[in-house]
Amino acid sequence: AAARQADLDDAIQIHQFFTNAAEIESWCKEMLPIFSSNEFGKDEDTSKGMLRRHEALTIELQAHATKVKKMCDEGNRCKQRNIILGNGKRKPKVVAQYDYTEKSNREISVKKGEEMLLLNSNHKEWWKVDRNGQIGFVPAVYLKTLPPEDEVPASVAVPEKQKTVKAKYDDLCVKAEERKKNLEEAVAFHIISAEANDIENWINDQEKMVTADNIENNLPHVLYQINKFNEFEKEMASTEPLINAINDKAADVIEKGHSKEDEIQSNVDNLNRRFANLQRLAGRRKAQLDLKKELLQFYKDCDDCIDWIEEKKKPLLSAESDGDKELVKALQRRHAALLRELDSIRDTVDKLHDEGDRLSGDCTGETEKIKEKLEELDTKWEEIKDANEVHTDWLSKCAELADFKQNYEDISETINNLKNEINSTDEVGDDVGATEALLATHNDIKDLIDDKKEKSTDCDSALIPLL
Repeated sequence: AAARQADLDDAIQIHQFFTNAAEIESWCKEMLPIFSSNEFGKDEDTSKGMLRRHEALTIELQAHATKVKKMCDEGNRCKQRNIILGNGKRKPKVVAQYDYTEKSNREISVKKGEEMLLLNSNHKEWWKVDRNGQIGFVPAVYLKTLPPEDEVPASVAVPEKQKTVKAKYDDLCVKAEERKKNLEEAVAFHIISAEANDIENWINDQEKMVTADNIENNLPHVLYQINKFNEFEKEMASTEPLINAINDKAADVIEKGHSKEDEIQSNVDNLNRRFANLQRLAGRRKAQLDLKKELLQFYKDCDDCIDWIEEKKKPLLSAESDGDKELVKALQRRHAALLRELDSIRDTVDKLHDEGDRLSGDCTGETEKIKEKLEELDTKWEEIKDANEVHTDWLSKCAELADFKQNYEDISETINNLKNEINSTDEVGDDVGATEALLATHNDIKDLIDDKKEKSTDCDSALIPLL
């Protein structure tokens, strides 16, 4: 009885070992297509999602290491070293009635007419099958069961089973590590590609802006475009560090031996070339805008100077004077101020000539128009110079007329005063002394009359040219 009990315990022990081994082996078969998958995601989000799922499965894989060790320890304790497996019937088989393409990692793809082992049919809609070692689910309606076949019992040794299961688990660990590396590479590749694509799309938009032929002959519009271009330059400056960061990421993954290092390097090189080309186009666009601004500003400055000349010419042509000395003085002061402004105008005209000569060399298509504008400016400048000469001569005559009127009024007042003084008395003196005194006063009056007569002659001489 004791011997029988020992044999039964040994049988239970070896059956338990093979049961645990079969469970681990079945799990390895189920995980094998997942860890062997060549699907790593088409973009950053899907790759990251796959990597997260893989990390969760890796934790489960690491947990099975304990089960594998326990299974090996159980095998080492088994006194029976062999077991006869098989119950006279093979596992049922199914055949695919239609083609089916897997939709997830837990499914497998099958072709019409393909045979496979049926592992589980408890779920009425999804059956678990084994297709040449690839385990997964297929919709039940796609499958048809086949008649069972007889199974030949086989003898399986414990050490052989230990070795087989351990090899499958170790192979799964290797594949899990490889898939982790591939998924991490895929994430890095998609991150670099996505960032590079975003910048390339931005470059595409900016290239349209910097190559557009839309610079109008309108100074406010050009100034608006320059403001927009300045904003673009700031954006371009902030983009350069992003490109440098992409280059650093690419260099890092390439140094680590990325499987797509050639493609990554090619993409990064293309991004660098395109950004350098954008910088070149931006420099050319800036030069075009600046030159257009200078040209339009030149035309505006010429027009402003012409308007200024016309404004300053009006007083020269419309001034009037009635010979009033104070009015003449006011006109002279205004004319002196105008002369100072004419000096400023002359400097402006000279500068515009220098600017026009420079722009004629830079803008060959505008040479004739620049020449015409400068000729118009010169014509206006000569007009105001001629008007100033006429006005200067006129002011001089007005001053002479004012002096004449002033002298005339002084002489007239003196004559009237002398008349009054002479006619105010008939006294001839009562004695010699009084008479001599009166004679002396009379001589003084005569001298004053002679002096005013001389001034009167001068007034007549001054009046003749005025008349």
